[in-house]
Amino acid sequence: MATQELETLFGQAGDLLNQRLDNLMKIFVNRDPNFCCGYLKAWVIVDY
Repeated sequence: MATQELETLFGQAGDLLNQRLDNLMKIFVNRDPNFCCGYLKAWVIVDY
């Protein structure tokens, strides 16, 4: 049950990031390209 709830919560968090935060980042593409680049790099999943 707890695992299913986590799956739902992660899905909701992903939707929030994709719908709101990613759209907000469009403002920073020209204003602060380094900040925007850092944000995009933070999305990369590193699997060691």
